[in-house]
Order: sequence, then structure tokens, then C-alpha cells
Amino acid sequence: MANTAERITKCRYVQRSDLKALASFIDCRTIDLFPEAVDPTALYEESCLALLRENSSGRIVSALFLGNHPHVPAVAASAWPIWIDRLYGVDGSKEENTLFVRFLVWDDEHEEEEEEEEAADSLRELFKAAFYAAFHCSRMILVKPPGLSLPECLAKLLLTVPPKNESLESSESAQVLCVADQNRFVAPMRVRLAIEEDNDDVVGILDNENATLRRFYGDYYLSEEVRHPEACRRVLVAERSNNVLVAVLAVNCRVDLDLLARHFELSAFAGFRKFREQDSRSDDGGEEEAKGEWPGDSPFGSAENKWRDENFTDRDENESERSEHDARSNSFGQQQQQQQQQQRPTVPNAFAVELFGVADKLDELKCQGLLAASFECFPERDYCLLLQPNGRAHCPFLDNFVRVARRQGRDFPMSLYASHRACLGQQGSLRAREARERDLTYAADLLEGVDSAEVVLEDVRVALEEDSAQRAFVFACDEQIVGLAVLRREEQVNRLERAYRLGHLAARAKRAGEDSCGRLVQLALMPIFVSRLGFLLGELLRLAEHRLLFYRLPLDSDQDPRASAGGRPIPTCLSAMQPLEPRIRNWPQLQRLYRQSYDDDDDDEAPFDRLFSLHVFTPRSALAHKDIVNVKIVVVGASDCALTFLHHLLTGPKNAERLRFCDVTLVSSNGLPYEQRDHRVRTMIPFAGLHCNAYRRLTSETLHYNVVKGTMTRIDRSRYMHYR
Repeated sequence: MANTAERITKCRYVQRSDLKALASFIDCRTIDLFPEAVDPTALYEESCLALLRENSSGRIVSALFLGNHPHVPAVAASAWPIWIDRLYGVDGSKEENTLFVRFLVWDDEHEEEEEEEEAADSLRELFKAAFYAAFHCSRMILVKPPGLSLPECLAKLLLTVPPKNESLESSESAQVLCVADQNRFVAPMRVRLAIEEDNDDVVGILDNENATLRRFYGDYYLSEEVRHPEACRRVLVAERSNNVLVAVLAVNCRVDLDLLARHFELSAFAGFRKFREQDSRSDDGGEEEAKGEWPGDSPFGSAENKWRDENFTDRDENESERSEHDARSNSFGQQQQQQQQQQRPTVPNAFAVELFGVADKLDELKCQGLLAASFECFPERDYCLLLQPNGRAHCPFLDNFVRVARRQGRDFPMSLYASHRACLGQQGSLRAREARERDLTYAADLLEGVDSAEVVLEDVRVALEEDSAQRAFVFACDEQIVGLAVLRREEQVNRLERAYRLGHLAARAKRAGEDSCGRLVQLALMPIFVSRLGFLLGELLRLAEHRLLFYRLPLDSDQDPRASAGGRPIPTCLSAMQPLEPRIRNWPQLQRLYRQSYDDDDDDEAPFDRLFSLHVFTPRSALAHKDIVNVKIVVVGASDCALTFLHHLLTGPKNAERLRFCDVTLVSSNGLPYEQRDHRVRTMIPFAGLHCNAYRRLTSETLHYNVVKGTMTRIDRSRYMHYR
């Protein structure tokens, strides 16, 4: 096991500085297999995942680029699932679990130094690292052009799939698929319930994390738990084919939801409750459909009932035609019905993780099957909860969960994470597709109870019209809509380049053409699916055939700085996007709106008419890994030094790509400086500072920390901070 870990650690992500070294590996064989390899920089920018492998001396020996669609000129990026199914009949290849090899090179000198088997093992480790990095991917496909023979070291690793009308012997002259299946590179885990004989292995695994359990409960606490089982608890273990235990997971269906509701915002998840099964359907089969409620046996449980818990309303299209007396009677009947529905008993819809441990950190990347098996232990519950103490390092297992926001002003020693069985592929594939006219009804149900839902629906209606400049897409899981998005072509790239630091993105946009950039207009997504947001935004790029996706977030200075204009739910996308720095010199007076004329007369919106923060999503952001910093950070005072520290900590180019801070607080006696609009007299005086009202509207840093108005009196580092 140590050997495997040592080999895997030689694989790392490709940096832009590595492209020059990789270009020296490109030869005629590479160009024949990958015609796009003539420009490795463009390939790197369009890839979802780019890995390389180094030898013991730190020298690059191989590299692999993966994308979410194949490079076949005759096949549109949005149509590859139909192409693979009809031409090759590959079962199980879906958008959610398939990536395509867009670039693969290895050092021939390295291949000559070792034997052929060892050269194949070197590439095997590279594919293995790719499966670990893209843990939702179970299949990687290389499209081999016709008339080419695959190198021997690759032929030993990949399975050849010819077209349906071709035999394997005659496939040399045909375009074939070379498939890398996950089970051939990563040993599958077998999940089962724990038995008494597993005690020593499980206790040893948990001792690697913390020996407190052994100290309190002795050396045989697992054996005693299995010997005297409780109906509310299950202990699962995962083992390899050689019967070696690699992970343990203990779950319990007894959850104090009232305690969690006092400290966390659970309204987006219906309080992790659902109606009783016998009450989920009424006698009138069409009543729930008229109310827009999901049935009790929906694969999403009661996640959608969050809108109904707050607004139980009936909609009758013929109500306006009734008499005034009938309308009053109907209103009285609705009030009675609403009271009855609010009194309907609910039952818990979640179970909790009690214990989790892995023997090797690499095995933690493939514990998704262990989590999926825990849902089978409680088939009547849809959510899995996990509490992590504050200050603990982020672990890959949490990538399957969504962090639940803490209530304003509440302090709790742990962070709450939630996962849904639908996010793990247990109810069908998660995919994106273009919206259709009939999706409007389901979209209205999805947005019921959401602020400015009519604005979002109106944008969807406009996008569905013929010759519309906008395009609407929906996100579906098991054919049920769980989110929607509206895009349009970004026509102001030149202005954005003048106003923000696009860097290499500007040259990339100009090289790819006018249609290469899109703008995210609307986005609504069920909160539980935020853990798959990178994949969904990557699907939007593929379906719309864009290279870049921009999002403008306007902030109204008269409102709370953390609230977006109009109350739109769009800031959900910020967790997967990268913020872009504004060009300060283009705002000589940051305290007022300064209009500047440009050569682009066809642009309607000048960047300075309405200030906004700019964010971008690239294909590489789809599989970008961000560690959550689960530490409480308190900054005292709102001086320029403190605000600059927060700016670089939260939205700095290096931190924003790899880290996400979840608990940052600014304590200031007067709140943020320059929060109100300045009078005209003050705008006549040059402003020498930086963090003024206008600058905060050009960045999104205020979205990532809380502002507490008070004066710090003392700090008790062992407990809490005190302020008045």
C-alpha cells in the first residue's frame, strides 16, 4: 500500500509553466492521434483535467489531458452521447461518468530505459491518478483515428471497441474507441456490514485518526456493538478483493433535528423532514399536482417541499370567473385547508454519520460507494448528515456533501454537511439539456417561494422564443428538474478586458471567435446539488459550445453588501467560479460612477453605468478541487490594512482557485467604511484610498464574510470572542 501511495504522489496537476516541457514530447505520432496537439496551450485551457507524472528526480515523463467531449470534427460537442450509443453501442457511457482523452504524451527515452511492462505501468499509474482526481468518472475514452495503430504500451491498458458494423479484426481501418475502465485501474471495494471479527482492523483504522474511542470504550468496542446491535445504528466496512479492510462508516438514524434547526439554516432542506407516507397522498389524486407538490415517494424526498413549508397556496385558474360570494367561500376553505396541511405530522428524513475512517488517504477518494451503501441501510430516508468539529482539516470525503449555512449570530462548535441519495447516482443520472416549452410548468414549481421567481421565469420564456438571443437549459436528475440556467452570448469582451484583468483569457476569447464566450444570466439550483455545480456548469459550456462563461454580479450599495441586486439566487454559482480583479486605473474616481466612451458603439451597457463584480468559469474549473478552510477567522477593525488582508485572503488569485473560507467575521464599531453613497461635495475631492463603496461593488469579497458592529473588549482563545 505504501508502494502505491509513493507512485501516486509522483502525479500532479499540470501548471501553465509545464507546457513548454510538454511541447518537447510532441512528435508525429502524437499529432496523428491528437490533431489538436499542435497547440498544447489551447488544449490545456479547454481540458477539464490535466495531470502529469514525474520520475524520482522530478523530471516529467508523461502527461494526460481530459475533456468532457471528444474531438471529432463531424460530431458536435453536445451530441456525443447519441453518437456513441448509435455508432458503437457502448453501454453506461453518460455525461456524468465519462471523460475523453484529448492529449496523451510520454517520454520515449523513459520508455527505452525501462522494459515494455514497466512503461505500461507508468501510464497505468497516470490513468489511475486521473480516476482518483475525477472520482465521479468511471470511464475514459480515447478516439483512435482510422488507419493508425495504437502503441503497444497503450494497447495493453485500453479496451478496443469497434463500430457496430465492424469486426475487431478489421477495425484497423475504422475509427474505434479505446476505453479505460475504472475497475481495471482502481481496485473496486466491496461494502458489507461489520462483523465481530473486524474489530481489530476497524479499531486500528480509527486509531489512526484519534485514539479517544479506544481510551473510553476499550479494545473491543466494535465487537460489543456488533454483538448487541441497535436498530438505529449500522456499521459498514469496505474491503478490497484480498479481504483487507480499508474503510469504516457508522451511521445512526437518531438525529436531533431540533438542535440543528436552532443553529443552522435548514429551510432549504425542509428541516430534513417529510410528511408521513400515509399522508403524502390525498384522497383526490390530482390535488397535489394542482398545488405543485412533489409526491411523497419522489426520489428527492422532501427537498422540494421547502417552498411549501413557507407558502401553502392553491392556484385556481377559474377563480376570477366566480362570484364574489364564491370567491370568499373558496378563500375561507383555502385557509382551513392550509391550517390542516400545516398541522400534518412530519417524520425525520435524515440519518447521521457517527464514525468514519480510512486506512489510506487514497482510499478516501473512492469512498463514494460506501456512502451510497449507507443510504440502503435506511431506504426511507433521503439525507445523510455529518458534523465536523471546527478547526479540522478538509477531507475528500466531504466533497460528496454540501455545507449547510449557520444561522446569523449563532455559534456552534461544529459545521454541518448534508448529502442526498440523488447526488450519488442512486436515482439516475444527473445531466443538463436544453429547455423545452413543457419545462415551464416544472420550473415554476421549482421556483415557488423564491424571491423574484417571476423574473427568472420571464427570462426562461424569452429564451424559448424563436430567434432569441438567450438560451435556456435545465438540470435533470432521473428526469426530474432540479435546476435551470439562462445563457446569452457575451458581446462585450473588449470592454470587459478594459475594465477587468482577464489576462490570458482575453487572448483566448479573441482566438476562439465571437461565439466562444457566454454570459450567465440566470441560475437556480436545488441547494443539495451544489456539490455537483462544477459538473453542471461544465455541461453548460459543452451544450452551448462556449469556451468561457462570465457572470456579472451587481451589488446595490443601498442594500446589504452581501445581497445581490434583485434578490436573485444566482450567487450559488460563485463557489465554482473565479473572481476577476478590476483595473483600478479605469476608475479614476472610485467614489462616483464615471462614464467613459469606447469605440464599440454597438454595446448598450458601458461598464461604468452599473458597477458589478466579474466572475469566470472555464472548462478546467469543472473538476477543480477547492479545500474548505473550516476555521473561524475574526478580523478586528475595518482599516485599509484589514480590508486589504480580507481581499487577498478571500478573492486573491491564488487562494480563490484552491481554497474556500467558510467562517470569516469582521468586527468593526461602525461597520464597513464608506458604506453610504457619498454626497456630491465629497466626489469633488480626490479619493486616495482603495476600499470605498464603489470598489466593493467591483469585487465580491463582501459576500464571503460577516460584518458585526461592535467593539472588541477581550479574546478568550480557549472559548469565544467577546464584544459589545
